[in-house]
Amino acid sequence: MIPTTPSAWVALLRGDVDEFNEARATTGSDPCDLSGSDLAGCDLSGSNLSHCYLVGADLTSTDLHAANLVGATFAGSTMDEVVLSGALLEDVILSRCSLVSARLDNVTFTRTKLQSANLADASLAAARLDYCELGDARLDGADLSSTHHHGSNLIDVSARGVDLRDSVLDECTLSGANLAEARLDRSIWTSCAFSTGSLRHASLRHARLDGCRLDGVDVEGADLTGASLTTSSLAHLVNATDAWSAS
Repeated sequence: MIPTTPSAWVALLRGDVDEFNEARATTGSDPCDLSGSDLAGCDLSGSNLSHCYLVGADLTSTDLHAANLVGATFAGSTMDEVVLSGALLEDVILSRCSLVSARLDNVTFTRTKLQSANLADASLAAARLDYCELGDARLDGADLSSTHHHGSNLIDVSARGVDLRDSVLDECTLSGANLAEARLDRSIWTSCAFSTGSLRHASLRHARLDGCRLDGVDVEGADLTGASLTTSSLAHLVNATDAWSAS
């Protein structure tokens, strides 16, 4: 029987993911509204939640491994310690979501909206973020090592102590971003715009910044040992003398 109410869809999803997927296939995977639902701690791995509405839902510690989340809306949901490894996250709305300590390793984000999301201490190792919106997001202490970012907006991001070692940032905008104490060793930045932000006490050992603008960025105490910045615009760097003398 095909569910006819939001509560019936939620009950089916909580009870049997395979039957939920079959029911959605029968309806042509039309959007269904699961907003405000309590799915905390559920095993929803492999579920088809494409184009579903889960606004304000509780997905704390939920397993969404290998789930199809294309076009889904999670705005304002609680997703702390959620598992999203292997999930499809294309055109997903995660704005204002709490994703503290979430597991997002090896995930590909395409046009994903993460404005004002809290990803503190989350793990996104080896993830790929293409054309994503992360303005005002929190990434403090998050693991973004070996990630690839292309055309993403990270304006006013708080990323103190973030791990971006061995990562690639291509044509990204980071104006106003706080990367104080960040680990950026061996990262490669190409044609990025980064103004009035902070790299205070960050480590950029052997990093390469090609064609980037760092106007007004505070680099006090930054470790630039072996870094290559020769093709970038370094006009009006703040505390640059301190950074170079410390390297």
